[in-house]
Amino acid sequence: VYGNICDVEKIQEEIDNRKLVIRKQILEETVKSSPLVTVLFETYEDGIATGHTADFIEVSVKSDIPLHAELKNVRLTHTDGTLCYGELL
Repeated sequence: VYGNICDVEKIQEEIDNRKLVIRKQILEETVKSSPLVTVLFETYEDGIATGHTADFIEVSVKSDIPLHAELKNVRLTHTDGTLCYGELL
């Protein structure tokens, strides 16, 4: 049992920070180990199409046209720790 709310808030903050680190590690490993993926695109805004892989990894690519509801092959190039970026093949 924790002494007060501050202890619980500190623990929650530590958990949140660990989740961010783990997510970044997973995305970096995905880019490194499986750079060729198939993406189901869902949104398009300002020349950027975004969708998800079969493993639920969020991916954004530059595109001249909307790709909504289309499956496309993508080469992952990098991550910012929150999602992956790539280029259409």
